[in-house]
Amino acid sequence: MRVQGELYCKSVYLIIVLIYNTFMVNKTCNICSRSFKVDNYRRLSAKFCSIICRSKWQSQNIVLNKHPGWKGGRIRHSEGYMLIKQPNHPFANKGGYLPEHRLILEKLLGKFIDPQKFHVHHIDGVKTNNSTNNLLLLSPLEHYRIEKGWKIIDGIWWKTCGFCKRFLKTEGNFYKRTTGQYVSQCIECCALIYEQKKEKQKWLLRKKKFATTAT
Repeated sequence: MRVQGELYCKSVYLIIVLIYNTFMVNKTCNICSRSFKVDNYRRLSAKFCSIICRSKWQSQNIVLNKHPGWKGGRIRHSEGYMLIKQPNHPFANKGGYLPEHRLILEKLLGKFIDPQKFHVHHIDGVKTNNSTNNLLLLSPLEHYRIEKGWKIIDGIWWKTCGFCKRFLKTEGNFYKRTTGQYVSQCIECCALIYEQKKEKQKWLLRKKKFATTAT
């Protein structure tokens, strides 16, 4: 019985191979020239033996305006900024795109802008408004401060206290850390918070003392 079963399986396998070879067509890959087989219905459309060869062909032939998804080289980033296709730019991303606002300022200044050293700020907050009078070139620290609500008045930085919410100038009203950063609360609020912490510690000590005496 076992021998008959093995013969049956082998015969079925041979029949499948025969059908496979009958309904398959030999093709030659357009990239590596390797011979491969495809179903009969794909005899006209099949051109590549693998995804790797197809990707190589696409990278050589379907680029920029030849790509079916080409939108003129101008797309919108997920954060709202407009990107321009500039594959030869030294600061372009992996896809070869560069923020439009940065490209406009570079043309105005006549030089490349290193994104690690300078940021471009939109004055009105509209990320698609890339007119030259709406763009401001700032250092990363200055850009961070402006995004957090800081303002420059007569050459002095002003910010909002995180505790009392008063809008004060940084000099003389906020402690400065050794790193150069200002603390969130103004000097008056820091003193108030310190006194509140001292009172809380005294209350906790009295509570602990009362609990020990009660036991």
